[in-house]
Amino acid sequence: MNDNRQWILFGVLGAASVGLSYVFTCAIPFAALATVAALNMNRRDALLLVGAAWGVNQAVGFGLLGYPLATSTLLWGAAIGAAALLATLTVFQARSVISRFGGLGSAALGLIAAFLAYEAVLYMMTLAMQSGFGAFTGEIMREMFAVNVLALAGLVALQKIAAYAGIAGSGRGTPHAAG
Repeated sequence: MNDNRQWILFGVLGAASVGLSYVFTCAIPFAALATVAALNMNRRDALLLVGAAWGVNQAVGFGLLGYPLATSTLLWGAAIGAAALLATLTVFQARSVISRFGGLGSAALGLIAAFLAYEAVLYMMTLAMQSGFGAFTGEIMREMFAVNVLALAGLVALQKIAAYAGIAGSGRGTPHAAG
């Protein structure tokens, strides 16, 4: 994919992440974004996109939604950023294996890997801070996974539209040539 198309895709997915920040606030589906980015971009650009989405999410939260400027809130924000980046790297690590399962299979397996990595970091933060255990009930985990599945479907649809418009690759979940 040429640089101009890569940056247009970056912008489309970035704009989607802004919308996701408004819709889901604390529950932004970073695992879905990490999956799409890792399967369709090189490592640097995927990490930049996910990091930028985290930054936008934090700006929306603190600037527009009034998150308190408390130490615990800032630490949770940092943990969410670290979790999102680790989720992206996890999909990169797995993509040579998951790409064997085609586009839909790659996306599904990538999402599972990203979601587990993301939630593992947040659970470690929960253990370290000794707060937030209620966010890890079966019901909430199922709901969060469902949000990520829906977001993945929407992001894949956006990617397909961008591919049809000639501004992105095919989005078949095949690893990008440059890692």
